[in-house]
Amino acid sequence: MVNQLIQKSGADPAELKTYLLELVGTEQDLSELSISDLIGSDVELERAKVMLKWEQGRNGGSWRGLKVVLNISASLPETKESEKK
Repeated sequence: MVNQLIQKSGADPAELKTYLLELVGTEQDLSELSISDLIGSDVELERAKVMLKWEQGRNGGSWRGLKVVLNISASLPETKESEKK
């Protein structure tokens, strides 16, 4: 859907900024993923979180950039608003 909107507007998808998508979940859920099924597919990001990304460099590394973290296991508890305070 997003790709269609980008092409319809005349923009070049290759010029878009990319973000790392990190999938977390149970070992079973992660082992059932198929990379070929994920490539080119739509990913629902409604419950995803944006987090800092650690980038290794010549001097050790630092927090640079962002990553999108998506929990693929419905069985893992979500962070409650009361726990954030």
